Amino acid sequence: MKKILLIVLFFIAVKSEAQETYFPQALIELYSSEGCENCPAADAFMKEILHIADTFGQPVYVLDFHVDIWNRSGWVDPFSDSVNSKRQFFEALSVGQRAIFTPMVFVNGQGGIPGAAKKEVGAYLNTMLRKQRYHNLATNAMLVQGKSILGIDYTIDGNIDSVEIHFALVKKTVSSNVTAGDNKGKTLVHHNVVKVFKSQVVKQKAGHFDLPVPDPNINLTDYGLVTFLQKQNGGNVYAVDELLFR
Repeated sequence: MKKILLIVLFFIAVKSEAQETYFPQALIELYSSEGCENCPAADAFMKEILHIADTFGQPVYVLDFHVDIWNRSGWVDPFSDSVNSKRQFFEALSVGQRAIFTPMVFVNGQGGIPGAAKKEVGAYLNTMLRKQRYHNLATNAMLVQGKSILGIDYTIDGNIDSVEIHFALVKKTVSSNVTAGDNKGKTLVHHNVVKVFKSQVVKQKAGHFDLPVPDPNINLTDYGLVTFLQKQNGGNVYAVDELLFR
C-alpha cells in the first residue's frame, strides 16, 4: 500500500510542475547613433524587418536605443540618452561581449552583433522564432488626463523569480537632417525610437506602473508602448507585448 501511495504522490507532483508554453517572439534591440556612419544601413534593415513582420504577422518587435557615445564626434544625436548607453554596456556584459560599438543588435537579450549584418541577425531571429516561451505578458495603458503619465496595467503568466519588467515608449517614425559629423548632409529616418525607458523588478504577477511621458498633450497616435520581461541584470528576454495607439 505504501508503494502505491508514493507513486500517486509522485504523479501529482510532476503534473503540478508542468509549464504552460506560448508561441515564440523576438525582440530586437538596436543601439545606434546619428554620429555613426554605419548606422543608416542598420536603420534601413530595421525598417525592412518591421515591414516583413507586419506583412506576415510575425511577432517581431524592434526598439531603437540611441546612445550618446558619439556625441563628441561633430554631431549631437538629438535622440540620444546616457541611460541607453548604460543599458547597452550591461547588455553586452551579460553575453560576454567586451566591445561596445554601433550599430549593435541584441535579439531576445542575446547576440551583441553588428546591426546591419543581415545574415547574423537573421540567424538569431530564426532561432528565437523556434523557441517556445514559458512566460506571457499582457498590458493595457491609458493617458492620465492633465498629467504627463501613461498608466500601465500588466499581467504575467510564468515564473517571476529574478525577472524584470521594462517599459519603452517609442516614437514610431522620426527623421533628422544631419548637418555635421560622419552623416553630414543626410536625412536619417529611424523607427521605434525609444523616448522613455523605465524598469522595475517584478514582485507580483499583476501590477500597475506610471510611465512619464514627454508632454501631457502628447499625440499618442505617433507612439507605441513596448513592454517586456527579461532576466534580472540582463540576459534572456522572456515575453513581449506591444500597444499601438489609435
